[in-house]
Amino acid sequence: MKVALAVRAVISLKALKKSKNVMGVNLGGKRGSGGMSDSNLSNEINKRRTFAIISHPDDAAGYAEFLEQRYPGQGAEIALHYPFDQYPTAGQAHADIRGDFIMKCPTLNMARTYSQNNDVWMYSLEQDVHSIVMGVAALGFKSNPPALGTFHSADVGYLFEFPLLSSLARAPDKRVRDLFQQAWGNFARTGNPNGEGVPGWAAFDMDRNNYLVISGDPENRDNFRNGHCDYWFEVGYGF
Repeated sequence: MKVALAVRAVISLKALKKSKNVMGVNLGGKRGSGGMSDSNLSNEINKRRTFAIISHPDDAAGYAEFLEQRYPGQGAEIALHYPFDQYPTAGQAHADIRGDFIMKCPTLNMARTYSQNNDVWMYSLEQDVHSIVMGVAALGFKSNPPALGTFHSADVGYLFEFPLLSSLARAPDKRVRDLFQQAWGNFARTGNPNGEGVPGWAAFDMDRNNYLVISGDPENRDNFRNGHCDYWFEVGYGF
C-alpha cells in the first residue's frame, strides 16, 4: 500500500475534477520575508503593533524568563536546545520552538511510524509566501517578531491557485505550483509522486530522516530538523 504523509487532512479525490490537482500537504515553514515586501502593508503593520498579542524579549535573560513563563518547568531545558545566541531575535527562536512542537516533530513521528509498513514521501514547504495572511499574522507580534516565510495551509494556495493564500505572480511561485500539481497528480494515478515534471523524490528512510524541500529550487535533504525533535519525542510533546 502506498501512503503519502498528510499533515492536515487528505482531500477526497472524488472532489477533484482534474487529476493534476490531487492532494495538499503542508509540513512547515522557514525563515523569510513572507508578505512583508509591500511598503504600505508594512507601515500599517507598524501602526497596529500596539495591539499585538506577543512581545518577545530583547536579550538572553529575558528569553529564558519568557520561555519559563510560557512553558513552566521546561523553559531552561528548551533554551538549551534553542539557544538565544543562535537566532537573530527571540521571536525567531520561539517560532522554531512552536513549529517543532506543534507541526514538524509530530510530522516526523508520523513519517517514521507509517514508513514501517508503507512507502512515505515527506516534504517541507520552504517557499516564502507573499500573502494577505502574512500581513494579518504579523499584527500578532509587538516586538522582536519572527520572520514570516510560509504557513500551515499555504500549500492549498499553490495546489488550487488560490490567491489569498499564496501569490503566483513570481516565477519561483509558479515552479512551486507546478511541482505540487504534478506530484499530486502522479500520486493519484500511480501511488507515487515521482514521474513527469517532478525531480527525483526519495521515499522516506528512518535512518536518514530525509525529505524533499519544496521551493522554487527543490532538493532532497537528510536529517530533518537536525535532531531537534529528539527532545520533543522524549518529553512526549507535552508541557
